[in-house]
Amino acid sequence: MNNTLRITNTRLPLRIAISALVALALPCTAEEAQPSSGFYVAPILNGTRLDDDRAADDAAAFTFAAGFEVHPDWNIELNLFRGRFDSSIGDDLTMDAAGINALRVFRREARVAPYLLVGLGAQRKDRIGSDSETDPYADAGLGLLGALHRSNDDGRALFLRLDARARYDDTNAGSRLDYLFGLGLQYAFGSGSRPAPVQTPAAPPPPPPADEDRDGVLDGADRCPGTPAGKTVDRDGCELDRDSDNDRVPDSTPDVCPNTAPGTRVDARGCDLKSEIELPQVTFDYDSDRLQPQAFVTLDQAVATLRLNPDVRVEVAGHTDGMGSQAYNLGLSQRRAETVRRYLVEKGVTNQLTVRGYGKSEPIADNGTEAGRERNRRVVLRILPQ
Repeated sequence: MNNTLRITNTRLPLRIAISALVALALPCTAEEAQPSSGFYVAPILNGTRLDDDRAADDAAAFTFAAGFEVHPDWNIELNLFRGRFDSSIGDDLTMDAAGINALRVFRREARVAPYLLVGLGAQRKDRIGSDSETDPYADAGLGLLGALHRSNDDGRALFLRLDARARYDDTNAGSRLDYLFGLGLQYAFGSGSRPAPVQTPAAPPPPPPADEDRDGVLDGADRCPGTPAGKTVDRDGCELDRDSDNDRVPDSTPDVCPNTAPGTRVDARGCDLKSEIELPQVTFDYDSDRLQPQAFVTLDQAVATLRLNPDVRVEVAGHTDGMGSQAYNLGLSQRRAETVRRYLVEKGVTNQLTVRGYGKSEPIADNGTEAGRERNRRVVLRILPQ
């Protein structure tokens, strides 16, 4: 029976404390300068776990605390304790204690503020049939203060207080170690506002990186400062459509031949337009007028050049290698030239185009080798006089 009471009396305050912790574990907001709590009182109901050498049952007890906030982080309080504990042999135990505690309070402005506790005092023990004795004791513990109500004007506040401490009692019969679990209310009467903490002004933000022409490229990496507003630029800060030599070939194409003299006709690379536009990748299989796949890149460059110079007259000249008769090769070279002309027109070229086959009469390589014959099977674009 006594063991059942001991277990029940010890667990009850723990259950209450856990329930209260769950209820108070909500998001909290700290104030920049809360008024001081000042003087406070705290009635606390205790559950006890007595040292086994006391030969008494665990039971409920009562603590009354009265204290003062002496510093934003510290409280000093007076504690009065009383408990009556039954004994299985009839010599019931009554304990009365008085002491002083120091509380280190953390995050006082938060809704839930934890604290650590140390204390010293004297405790009197009275047993039926025995002389009373008074001995010093020391407390060490921790707890929580949960704000139920708080006034921002004068510091008055009501807290739910949870407390757990170990009490070392230095008796003549030997030391005793008891455990106290407390649940109570703490009411603070307030004492006005304490000074707000000094706020160190934040350092001004560094100035933004300089971009004088506001083209999105910082001045340190901008190779073309002073770009007009609204222009699209590359990663160097230069206009994508910029044409520094006015040859109608933007520098970003890229212009292979910058600084071309004004008025000079240029090809798609920005270089002087020669009298003959070579098409080095436009070659044909033996006895064929079909374009090979590698020819299209070269032809597209030729298209760009002709569209840049729509007023020039062009002869599309076809050639063959030295195999076969001249009569047959004239027809084959004509068909090859027609194939190229047809591609140019399909790509939007509007220049005046004439077609002529030269057969094998104008070789540019040795027809005695396969590589030479392949080079001779070609088409070129000749710029005609205006």
